[in-house]
Amino acid sequence: MNFMPMNDGKQVASEMDHFAAQGKKDRLVPVEQSEILYEALKKAGVPTEFIQVKNADHMYRPYPDDAVVSPDIDELNRRSAAWFLRWLGAPKLKSPEEAPQPPAVNQALKTPLYYKLTIDLPGRTAKSYVKGTFWVRCGDRELASGAIDLSDLPSEAGRTFKSEFTAAGVDFKSCELAWNFRGEIYDAELNGKLPLMMRQIAKYNDRVEEIGFHFQINADGSHDIQKKVYLKSGQ
Repeated sequence: MNFMPMNDGKQVASEMDHFAAQGKKDRLVPVEQSEILYEALKKAGVPTEFIQVKNADHMYRPYPDDAVVSPDIDELNRRSAAWFLRWLGAPKLKSPEEAPQPPAVNQALKTPLYYKLTIDLPGRTAKSYVKGTFWVRCGDRELASGAIDLSDLPSEAGRTFKSEFTAAGVDFKSCELAWNFRGEIYDAELNGKLPLMMRQIAKYNDRVEEIGFHFQINADGSHDIQKKVYLKSGQ
């Protein structure tokens, strides 16, 4: 992660300082990108701190799984929080009158929806898998969440995750529909893990029936992730 102070949307050029931390074994974002940025900032005379986290993959996950991450997560969080406190100060809590109010709840509204995840990958074996979690939200209100565990990838049905839920009392006209996936894909044929964290949003209308993602893993190890909004059949 990279932090730079901002002021009304503009970088504070006069006393700018930069803080960055990234796993040395990051397999999603090349660590070389942070190294290039670090060297450029130093050359420009910008006070810069860059932590290369040992034995860490993307989002500081241990790699391999039994490795010890150094600095540990608590230390990284402490240093990140200190950076924000230095530049933004302590958070100021709003009074109840100032806090944004949630959308009104209409108990008569009941909207059935599905969260759907589909996957296509070369290593369609019992050793390949997709594991993770998901949530679906309307504004700050969580409509559904759960765990995803796909291990029967040789079968077509086994490469699809589908979770039905009913959004009760939610008026989608007052907020956007948002959903995410956080987890990893392991392809036995490629012998590689792909850690993923993503979020999408869409405006709702009464034709929407399913939302989710399609993951396409290619034989060369490249991947394509598509946002999916499925409409009711015949509409």
